[in-house]
Amino acid sequence: MVNFLCQIEANPKPTVIRWYKDGRPWESGSGDGSLQFVAEAKDTGLFTVEAFNEFGSDSKAIELTVLRPPTFSPSHTKEINVTAGAKAVLPCRADGFPQPKLIWDVHSFPAPRNKVKYITDSGSLEINDVLIDYEGDYKCTAENKAGSQIHFVHLNVLEKPRVKIVARNVPMSGDVNSGDEVVLTCDVHGKPIPELNWFKDDQLLSTNRVIRFKASQSKSGNYTCQANNTIGEASDFISVNVISLPTIHGSPYELVSGIEGHDLELFCSASGNPPPLISWFKNDQKLNNASDTIVNLRTLQILKLSKEFFGNITCEASNLRGTFKKTFGIRVDSRPVFVSSPENRTQ
Repeated sequence: MVNFLCQIEANPKPTVIRWYKDGRPWESGSGDGSLQFVAEAKDTGLFTVEAFNEFGSDSKAIELTVLRPPTFSPSHTKEINVTAGAKAVLPCRADGFPQPKLIWDVHSFPAPRNKVKYITDSGSLEINDVLIDYEGDYKCTAENKAGSQIHFVHLNVLEKPRVKIVARNVPMSGDVNSGDEVVLTCDVHGKPIPELNWFKDDQLLSTNRVIRFKASQSKSGNYTCQANNTIGEASDFISVNVISLPTIHGSPYELVSGIEGHDLELFCSASGNPPPLISWFKNDQKLNNASDTIVNLRTLQILKLSKEFFGNITCEASNLRGTFKKTFGIRVDSRPVFVSSPENRTQ
């Protein structure tokens, strides 16, 4: 409330009393020349009062300054999003009269003081090399003769994903025994919370954080955990190599007949991881390439089969996990042969 008291001495009493603001007529005051009104910011200015009677006039002027306490616009920034490692600029702007003084409460900052720079001209606060730990509320106070006002700016630190696969029952080599339980956990950090995808050999496998399976040959491959958010993406991978015992297809014993003097071929198909090495044995003696045998990976070729091959021949498949055997029972067939010619007889 503004109350201009005006004492006028005149004889006769003034017939007219007028008020002006910045040279323009203002509402009339009371009968004694006083003026009272509720002041607003727009009322700041030069007020003049004039009094008239039949003998002349007189005037007085007074400067009115309407103080306004600091205020922050409803649209003033309340939150700042910054990527970790970047620079953050937190604004603080207030209206008021006189122009408010802006004070940042450095003692309450989440960020260390040596990382903070106050920009005097704009009232903003600058933070370099923002870390996740700097996230939080930053307090700015605007004050002048008419009062004070507090404003908080929340610093929200965003971070691109960080990914690490934690494996259970998988050594550094990646070799896993067939039948073992494998557990792969994708340890993901980032803000906003990243979306997560598991891939096996570039094929989408799961969106869960943890995958588990029983190791088998089909589970061998490269497992990749990929995470992404609005800031970026990251991935980690692990190779799983399932080691399995050799197996030989078909029956563990097979009877094979061959004709004496003809070639005979034996076939031994084996699988396993690592791929098994196949060897051939006759009476515990290893068979190699010779005049009567040709060894070629999975096949054993017996040239001009003779009776000395009668019996068992063993195919042995071996790898790091162990050995598997298959036995071939060899029967040598031959055409009839007269040991001696019949003698001529006369009766």
